[in-house]
Amino acid sequence: MGVNLKGAYLCGKFALEDMKKARWGRMLHISSLWAYQPANERMLSYASAKSAMHALSRGFANLGAPYGITSNVLAPGLIMTKLVSSRLTPEMLKKEEAGIPLGRGASPEEIAKSGLDLLHANFITGEIVNINGGAFMRP
Repeated sequence: MGVNLKGAYLCGKFALEDMKKARWGRMLHISSLWAYQPANERMLSYASAKSAMHALSRGFANLGAPYGITSNVLAPGLIMTKLVSSRLTPEMLKKEEAGIPLGRGASPEEIAKSGLDLLHANFITGEIVNINGGAFMRP
């Protein structure tokens, strides 16, 4: 909770003041697919913090809009990082990928590009962009 929510709150709070002075700014908060699904005991605080991130970002969007400041959330699903590769067995990874209509996790570069695209979008604020290979389409 401290890193995933409080850290984002404090950074955003102080950045917002400088952005207001400049009358422009972009906030991009990183959430997760976990914000939408029931969490097990191990992931409960993480999922809760990521879910709260959505409300936090909308609040910043509301406070910043009169100053030309946008605030949005990028909520990725499975990202193929070294950490994921080390934590999931090949069988676990195959099961995760089977639940994604595109049949794979995203590369870190794909997530970064989506974030940059969102930062360049001047008329999007208070939104959550889900980047999960179609995982929300699964039955």
